[in-house]
Amino acid sequence: MKSNPFGDIKKKTSPPKKNEFIESAKVDGTASKSLDKNERRGSSYINKETGERIKLSGKVLQVPVNGYELDILEKGAKKAGLPIGSYLRNLGLEVK
Repeated sequence: MKSNPFGDIKKKTSPPKKNEFIESAKVDGTASKSLDKNERRGSSYINKETGERIKLSGKVLQVPVNGYELDILEKGAKKAGLPIGSYLRNLGLEVK
């Protein structure tokens, strides 16, 4: 009898590294191969001139939309050449 009954089961390939996944994540859901290392992401950023960490104010919003509304938003964002998040932000600033 074998000492390990599961010894012939091969290990599956490892999942992507945690840091690779975090660095590739985008808030607006776009998949981009070339990330701008200076792009602001997260709740703070570091000022390149002073080295000071600057906290950003703001809020993450989750807005439920139905399929019809989503289709209209996607078409508008595509026409404007923007991701949906940036398109909504732009629409909100136009009303101001």
